Order: sequence, then C-alpha cells, then structure tokens
Amino acid sequence: MAFEIFYKVESSKYNEGFFLQEYEDIFFLVAGTEGREGTNYKKWAFPQTKDREPNKKAIPVSVKLGNRGEAIETLEKVLKELRAKAF
Repeated sequence: MAFEIFYKVESSKYNEGFFLQEYEDIFFLVAGTEGREGTNYKKWAFPQTKDREPNKKAIPVSVKLGNRGEAIETLEKVLKELRAKAF
C-alpha cells in the first residue's frame, strides 16, 4: 500500500521540507515545499546522461531508504549520529 507524508522544516524561510514516501514497498525521502492552502510540491530534477547532458525525463529529488526494515535501520543510524554529534 503506497503512501506519503510531508514534514515541514519549521526553521525554513521558504516552507521547505520532505516527504516520507512508499512506492512498491520501497521507502524514499523526497525533497519538497509546502505551498499555499496546504498543497505540497515535490522538487524535480533532470539527471545527467552518460554524456553529461540533461535527461529528457525529470525525476523527484529523493534518497532511497530501502524496504521497511532497511528504512528503519538506516534512519535509526542517522538519529544515533545526530544525537552523538558534538557541534
């Protein structure tokens, strides 16, 4: 079952955030923004071809986390690093 949830970065001046998205049992973090009246938009990009030219088809700017178990494990590792980081 596919779903997506938008998380707004509260400190962003430009209503930036990200979607947690599931597609075909794989989870992704997708860059996005919050628009007017609660409409959220994904950021899209044209990846380069092997000749360093823009591809003709745009894709969402995303990070693949893997299946549910891999996504949980990856995000737990990220949280551990964030909590341990001394700034």
